[in-house]
Amino acid sequence: LPIETLESIIDNIDTCKDLLNLALTCSRFKDLIIPNHIEYRYIRCDPYRRSLWIKLIQKPLLASHIR
Repeated sequence: LPIETLESIIDNIDTCKDLLNLALTCSRFKDLIIPNHIEYRYIRCDPYRRSLWIKLIQKPLLASHIR
């Protein structure tokens, strides 16, 4: 399947547990999920934490996966 289709599937999964389970099914999902979807799926932090915002500006792909 094309990467766009895989990303669409991944984007519809809400929990980190389910994302990790999907990552275990095949290496293509793992290669997309582990670096791009796990760490920044949900963020709870001080809104004045400048380092976080700088990282998200530098890596818009990470920012696009935040819910």
